[in-house]
Amino acid sequence: MNADKVLDTVKLADGEVFYDIFPSVEWVFPWFWLWVGLWVLFLVGVGWWLLKRKERARVVVVLTPYEVALQAIGASRALMGQAKPFASAVSDAVRSYLESVFKIPATERTTEEFFEKIAPKLDLAMEAKSRLAVFSEKCDRVKFSQAVFERKDLEFLYVEANTFVESTHAAEQKKQAESLEKRLLQNGSIARSDEQRPS
Repeated sequence: MNADKVLDTVKLADGEVFYDIFPSVEWVFPWFWLWVGLWVLFLVGVGWWLLKRKERARVVVVLTPYEVALQAIGASRALMGQAKPFASAVSDAVRSYLESVFKIPATERTTEEFFEKIAPKLDLAMEAKSRLAVFSEKCDRVKFSQAVFERKDLEFLYVEANTFVESTHAAEQKKQAESLEKRLLQNGSIARSDEQRPS
């Protein structure tokens, strides 16, 4: 009997043949699939990074109180066919504007409370205050009376609200520009006086 044959098979006592194990197979690391997996992970990571970057890059436009007021007044025009809701919307737009610009509780007060306690403290020209008083009185009349108001009355409120916001915004812009100019001149004069001092 050949020695190689003895190793390959063994005959058991009951006549059954027992075969040796298969020869060892050389294991090869699956480099191809490793690289495919790494590329997929890389592409997923780049995609996630681009999405996050895009979310961060979104610009949030913050509207000024002036822009918010003009938009609210413009939106109230759609309610022009319904006098009371229109008057409430246009009045709320002006009061919210005053509250945002002058940091006063304008929306939390009745018209009487507003003109007794808050309006005297407002830094507004007399013309603007009287215009605001007329506007508020007419809005209250529309909101609380049982009378029927024509479209021209509501148009008046719409125009007055726009005019008030435009004029007070222009006045505030002018005050801010003058204040900035004054500060710049003071800083400039301080710098000049420092330069002129003898050493």
